[in-house]
Amino acid sequence: MQSIRSAFLKNMMLVTLVSVVLLFFVWIQSEYREFNLDAAATRQAFEAQQKELLREEVGKVVDFIDYTKGRTEAVLHRQVRDRVYEAHRLATHLHGLYHERLPATEVQGLIRESLRSLRFNEGRGYYFIFDRHGVEVLFADRPELEGRNMLDMQGARGEMVVRDMLALVKEREEGFYGYTWTKPGEAANTFEKTAFVKRFAPYDWVIGTGEYLADVRDDLQRQVLERLVTLRFGDEGYFFGATRGGLPLFTSGRVTRGGPTLWEVTDPHGVKIFQEYEKAVAQPEGGYVHYSWEKLAGGKAAPKISYVVAIKDWPWIIGAGVYLDTVEREIAAKKELLLGRFVKRAVVACTLLLMLLLSASLVGWKLAGRIRSGLDTFIHFCRRAAAERVLIDPAALRFSELQDIALATNDMLRDQRRATEELARSEKKYRDLFENMVHGVYYQMADGSLADVNHAALEICGLTRQEFLGAGQRPPWRMIDEKGDEVAARDQPAMVALRSANPVLSRVVGIYNVRTDRYVWVTVNAIPECGEEGGKPFQVVVTMSDITRRREAEEERARLLAQLQQVQRLEAIGTLAGGIAHDFNNLLGAIIGYAEMARAGVPDGGATAGDLAEVLVAANRAKELVRQILAFSRQAGAERICLRPAEGVREAIKLLRPSLPSTIAIVQDIDLQAGPILADPTQLQQILVNLCTNAFHAMEERGGVLTISLQNVGPDNLPGEAPALGEYALLSVADNGPGMSEEVRQRIFEPYFTTKEVGKGTGMGLAIVHGIVTSYDGFVICRSRPGEGTVVEVYLPVFAAEEAVDDDPQGPVPIGSERILFVDDEKILTEMGEVLLSRLGYRVTSALSGAEAIALFAQDPAAFDLVLTDQTMPGMTGLDLARRLLELRPGLPIILCSGYSTLVSQESAEAAGIRAFVMKPLARHDIAQLVRRILDEPARG
Repeated sequence: MQSIRSAFLKNMMLVTLVSVVLLFFVWIQSEYREFNLDAAATRQAFEAQQKELLREEVGKVVDFIDYTKGRTEAVLHRQVRDRVYEAHRLATHLHGLYHERLPATEVQGLIRESLRSLRFNEGRGYYFIFDRHGVEVLFADRPELEGRNMLDMQGARGEMVVRDMLALVKEREEGFYGYTWTKPGEAANTFEKTAFVKRFAPYDWVIGTGEYLADVRDDLQRQVLERLVTLRFGDEGYFFGATRGGLPLFTSGRVTRGGPTLWEVTDPHGVKIFQEYEKAVAQPEGGYVHYSWEKLAGGKAAPKISYVVAIKDWPWIIGAGVYLDTVEREIAAKKELLLGRFVKRAVVACTLLLMLLLSASLVGWKLAGRIRSGLDTFIHFCRRAAAERVLIDPAALRFSELQDIALATNDMLRDQRRATEELARSEKKYRDLFENMVHGVYYQMADGSLADVNHAALEICGLTRQEFLGAGQRPPWRMIDEKGDEVAARDQPAMVALRSANPVLSRVVGIYNVRTDRYVWVTVNAIPECGEEGGKPFQVVVTMSDITRRREAEEERARLLAQLQQVQRLEAIGTLAGGIAHDFNNLLGAIIGYAEMARAGVPDGGATAGDLAEVLVAANRAKELVRQILAFSRQAGAERICLRPAEGVREAIKLLRPSLPSTIAIVQDIDLQAGPILADPTQLQQILVNLCTNAFHAMEERGGVLTISLQNVGPDNLPGEAPALGEYALLSVADNGPGMSEEVRQRIFEPYFTTKEVGKGTGMGLAIVHGIVTSYDGFVICRSRPGEGTVVEVYLPVFAAEEAVDDDPQGPVPIGSERILFVDDEKILTEMGEVLLSRLGYRVTSALSGAEAIALFAQDPAAFDLVLTDQTMPGMTGLDLARRLLELRPGLPIILCSGYSTLVSQESAEAAGIRAFVMKPLARHDIAQLVRRILDEPARG
């Protein structure tokens, strides 16, 4: 063990050493920072100098290229003019030699054939001759055109080439002409060409030749490339070039035109060099690109900067680059000087350090001896205090610090004695509190063993203290989670907290109580306790709160709340259906009324009569649909009639088909003669829709076949579980989905029971089906097995009598001449009512509100024989209007109409003195009969 003296000496020497080293390190850091700043400035100045050099050198090359480009037209003109002059001299010479000795045709042929064989500019240049009429005399590239008149020959831009050349020669004897023409070996005539033509007087010919602008430009570009590869600047500077598309032109002193593309060329650091060139030349003045590349002399890649510009009118990128590693040699020399300075300073620092260490060791040796004497006195006291109740005398110690320690030790001993006594009292309080807590508490050690437990925890488990604490490292209970799955020992809250060193809070689990043989639901908090900061837990404190009764109450509340929400949803659907019915019936009233009036005004048998009849059929079907909506939403009572169910089933299938995906096929087996049964058509369709919806959800994921059948079955063919004998109409819906277990099949008709995910069902569909079928004295049977699909059979008793059919015609439409006040807030209905009743002979006055009707009626209450009013109107309802009118004229015949209302019924209307209450829409014949009947009734007092 180390002594105070040696520790003090070591620390003194360590402090001295650290101080000197720290000062030396600070000095090194300062020097090194200044060196880095100087190196950065040097690099920056060098790079700026090189950038300016590159811009100047590349600018010279660009000026050279621009000068060469400017000479393109002049070179082209000189070449073609010199060629034509040579041909003209040759023709003049041949004419001078032979025109007096040979016929003119032979001399002309001699000139023509002499010029035909002459080719120049690598074979692409040739001569042509045509006479003053435009007839081609010589066309070396296309001899098949010789002898043809070329006055109508056009270039690609529509220019009249021969005509224009003749006009030029006629005006100036010779000259240049630009046009588009064919090219040897090429079929197109879109090549830009410049020609020089000159008149040959002896035969009044035009001799000429031309050169292609692109060819001259290519020749000049080739000359430029041959010149650029020879240029150099500085020690290692050279020029390079490529096309805008990435094809090489020249580099490193050689022409590379025609080589592979440079587009994907990458330096060792992943920089795509040519793509960076493209970004740089997008600027009008060009730009700089940094990358690494191998030097011409070989070796490793070095940092490089290049300046590139785009050549106007030529798709070229020209640039030059320099390597940046030259400056590094200068920086390396400075670095060597700095290193030498470091070595000299290090020698001085080591010498100073040695001297300081010797001085510190001498001072420390004497001081440590004095400290040791005081500590020996303090150690002797501590050994006595361990066995006796004694205190130390501070005056016996030499140093004030040791005296302070002695005083603190005396205080500590006094506090320790008081704490021991307080601890004993606190332990008793804790034990009483621990044992009498409402919440269960137990301690579990890091090895899994149970250390302590209170009475409440034992009550939750149903165990004795010996059974609980003697369980070893395995929990003495069975635990399940909220889903009912058993929780393994290592996944229980206490073990999770021990393993993770993090608290587990508010976890709900069920603990099996061995005495009551049931699970007690508790909320568990497991808090790990660690011996030192960051260490592993040595135990965990677990608290358990019994929430069984609260959980049962919450489940009951949730069930009641779900039922209430379902009732509220159904009420909302009913309210919505009522509102739709009112507005829709108003529209249907206008459609039916006008259609019937139009039908009455056209002769039978015509196309118009047939079309109007179809309109009426559709409108009446819509009227029936509104009634079905009201019945479905419980806003209208179910009306059972004797019917054959086939038509309703087929209609429901038509409605279902668009809502099912194409992966589900529908197979029908409908007996049209099945029945008759006593039922409400809407409820019958509701049964089928609910069954088919369940089948669709079963097959939604994989698709399948939905089979719907309808037939009569006799007593002999009923299933064994049928509750009664007799003849039934059997409606069957089958799917080939995954089927269901027997446990689920037993509960499918329970309200709110569902196996579907949230948003796909409420659990009421099959309960509604069961309720409707039972009210018809029928029964439902479901057959299903996992993997074998599901079949639901609905048995409805066959009714003894056939459905009554009214074969009597409606008879003639009654008419009259009385005065009628027609009231409705829908203008289209008031207009229709006026026209319809007027055509029946009545005198009609209309009003668009209750207030307007009262104002008209109050002027002369005897002026009207009958009032026909709508119920739902803004400001004043029809019922309120009727009461006001009856106050002005008791006994007034009033008919109240409504598309839908929950405020008025037939009974309440009659109690208010209203003669009739009818639902919209009404057909023309119904309105006529109703009005006539009310008017013919005897007056009421």
